[in-house]
Amino acid sequence: MPIVTLQATELLEDLQVSSLAERAEFYRDVLVSELRGYHQTIHIVGYSLSGALSFELALSLDESTLNCGSLCLIDPVPYCPRSKETKGDLIRRAKAYDLAYGTLLHTETNFRAGVSIGDITNIGELEHHALSAASEQHASEISRVVDTIVRLGKEFASFDISTEREKYTGPCAFFTAEDSPQFFAETGLDGCHHADGIYGWSLPLANPQIEAIPLACTHVGIFTHKSSVLKVASTLVSLYKGEATTPQPKALLHVVSNPIRSQEQWDEIREQDPSQNGAQLIHWYDPEHQSWQAQSSESCWGGWSTTGTPLLTESPWTPWESTLDQRDAPY
Repeated sequence: MPIVTLQATELLEDLQVSSLAERAEFYRDVLVSELRGYHQTIHIVGYSLSGALSFELALSLDESTLNCGSLCLIDPVPYCPRSKETKGDLIRRAKAYDLAYGTLLHTETNFRAGVSIGDITNIGELEHHALSAASEQHASEISRVVDTIVRLGKEFASFDISTEREKYTGPCAFFTAEDSPQFFAETGLDGCHHADGIYGWSLPLANPQIEAIPLACTHVGIFTHKSSVLKVASTLVSLYKGEATTPQPKALLHVVSNPIRSQEQWDEIREQDPSQNGAQLIHWYDPEHQSWQAQSSESCWGGWSTTGTPLLTESPWTPWESTLDQRDAPY
């Protein structure tokens, strides 16, 4: 299976499209031409704004010889109404530079703040400050990237979020980052808090079984965070093989020795399921069964007796009298 990366055409030459749907159709035709009748089932991956573009691309394949085997959305823009644009081109371009420097050069900049406090008052000053923050080679490339980000943002304004629109019904995986609500809210998109847990995408994806797969990193740091990259990669392999990607409950393991030997291993295990609570993370002593037990995701208690024998019980039990002892405030 070949891997094809779609790069915004504007980085090299002009492209006359005015909406994400038109851009998706252009990329579809490129894929049809490049694949030339081979590998007619493709698996589509989209990140951030390209999540919406990938969705449009998946739908557009119905009008081609290609088939969509799966769709993977990596912390995509929320599927929600967009707030009315009140900021000018200067602040939008400053935000685009901050994003480009953060994702491409892993460099934190704050050109947007410079515009907000009046230190940068026009496009010329912004370009001077932005391009002086990188080498000549990188500055030229980042400038083209920013041009493309601004243009894609305008195309995104036409993205159809109506309830009547066509829906995608194939296999899908959905990833979320830790700071997504704040990141997208700054662009006027507040849909990260949607009750479906996947930014409102349950409507166009038409699959109530889809659950978010959390990544323990920031939006711009997804592809430089090792465990997140590995999690995305393993999910893509599962989609390719036609396997389930929804997080499954973990079976109770018969552990005869402690597998955690370092802080790094502990952090990695916590990243896999940050929702676990104290009953699941700690083994508690149960006097009735003379055993040390922890609660599973199915609310059963399991562990080991004092003689080392595995034990699983379904009887309800709370190992503490109260969550917070306030008998002798202030604690």
